[in-house]
Amino acid sequence: MKKFLITGGAGFYGSILKKELIKDGNFCVSIDLEKDDYKHENFVPIQGDIRNEELLDSIFSKYNFDVIFHCAALLAHDTKNKKDLWSSNVDGTRNIVKYAKKYGCKQIQFISSNCLWGKDFKEKVTEEEIPNPIELYGKSKYEGEKILIESGINAVIFRSPTIIDEGRLGLLSLLFEFIDENRKIPLVGDGNNIYLYMQKILYKL
Repeated sequence: MKKFLITGGAGFYGSILKKELIKDGNFCVSIDLEKDDYKHENFVPIQGDIRNEELLDSIFSKYNFDVIFHCAALLAHDTKNKKDLWSSNVDGTRNIVKYAKKYGCKQIQFISSNCLWGKDFKEKVTEEEIPNPIELYGKSKYEGEKILIESGINAVIFRSPTIIDEGRLGLLSLLFEFIDENRKIPLVGDGNNIYLYMQKILYKL
């Protein structure tokens, strides 16, 4: 049985991920600012902050994690304090890397963002395109990537677009309501713009 740490395990994607991992016979520990009511014999929820180094040290010293799924992040539209967003997304990532290395974790899988690019492209964005975020959330995610890469730890980085699934459509719910009501849908340009949405990210070990 493998042991996984999920940061942000009470969030939308973390909630999907932990169930998939546990279904495959793994043991998961979650740390999240929010309370997690999910219950399973192979799941331990911890309500806490990844900026709390004393807490992280106690968690890492107790469990020998094979892989960390670093999903935790404060979002710009949910966070009024910009310094809080930066410290959580950047300093929190630095802490995760620090204790992963200290306790010999084999890999970190990091949920980054396609917000690393803020300008309009006339073609599809590839991994070779140099990131150039223009807003704070994207900049914090890019800084998190650099921390991982510069640390030398084995890292897998997912630059994911908006993650949607049953139960969470967010602002897209307006679009589906318009379609259901047979209303006119406003378009940007001539409607040929391409934007990728990811329904689920499958973990890769």
